Amino acid sequence: MTGALSSVGDVLRLPLALSMAVQCLGWAVAVTSTSLRHFDLFGALTFFAVVVSLPNPSAAPSLMVIAWCCRLGSFLSLRSLRHGEDPRFNGVLHNPLKQAVVWLLQGIWVVVCLLPVILRAYRDQAAGAGAGAGPATATIAPTALFLAGFALEVTADYQKYVFKSDPANAKETIRTGVWSDVRYPNYAGEIVIWLAIALAATADLAPGIPTATDLALSYLSPVFVAFLLICVSGIPPQEARRRQTRGDNEDDDDDDDPR
Repeated sequence: MTGALSSVGDVLRLPLALSMAVQCLGWAVAVTSTSLRHFDLFGALTFFAVVVSLPNPSAAPSLMVIAWCCRLGSFLSLRSLRHGEDPRFNGVLHNPLKQAVVWLLQGIWVVVCLLPVILRAYRDQAAGAGAGAGPATATIAPTALFLAGFALEVTADYQKYVFKSDPANAKETIRTGVWSDVRYPNYAGEIVIWLAIALAATADLAPGIPTATDLALSYLSPVFVAFLLICVSGIPPQEARRRQTRGDNEDDDDDDDPR
């Protein structure tokens, strides 16, 4: 790190503490109400709270995060209110200790995703306003990339929501709109969004200002998001539910599915 930034641990202490405080509140609400319908809402609130609490937040990446969390948090929360408890939480809903683990992981997830924004804010604070800044036009490409990813995610979510709102499609796989070209366009959009945020947090800095450690930690964010969506909490459970729903007929038209 540069200037007064003595260690990554110093930088992350307050954001992590705030993230965990919001998770504790969410956990308390979940335990008393025996419901996790508000889980995604608290996730979005955590992103918002951490970003607005930063000492010198950089405009472009901060606004990107706020736009993303407000849109996705409201969408997921409204979907949860309409469709009931998320099946992801069937095994933890009535176990406060298992719930605590889920909330803990969400708190860590928020901070890892926000690494480029957090590091940029504290770097700017240590260096002084305007110090080390590169050309302002450097954020144009990341902003365009963010808007493309945001549009893809919003479109994919809306198209799937409309498709699944028809009872006749309850056991069907959507293959229309953006879903006709990409198997999971919502996840693709999400990965592009976080790549754009990392780029926006580092692209307008003068050469040599972000150290190798800065860059590695900043780009850990989109890599982490991609790993979770592709290998852990995104595609694998979706594919498992798809196989369970379609049963023995699953492979009948797999060749028609976008990959």
